[in-house]
Amino acid sequence: MSALKQFVRVLDKTQWMPADELAAYQRKPLGKILRHAYETVPFYRDRLAVLFSMDGSIDWDRWAEVPFITRNGMLSPVKFERQRKMRSEGV
Repeated sequence: MSALKQFVRVLDKTQWMPADELAAYQRKPLGKILRHAYETVPFYRDRLAVLFSMDGSIDWDRWAEVPFITRNGMLSPVKFERQRKMRSEGV
């Protein structure tokens, strides 16, 4: 099936869903992305920690507590790593 046909099928399936059912449908792929980021990227692990319970489940009610990502917030770890590398190389 072409990507366009698949996309249209998803729209047909979801356009009339009640809000709570649509949210549950959207949370499945979003949960996979969040879990991957949390488990593999230290930057996101720190930011997303508020969502994950001790048993590894996602507490969607705490979504509003996840901090916004700003340009400066994204650049700070890069700047820190660059400075650390320069110090270790004696620059």
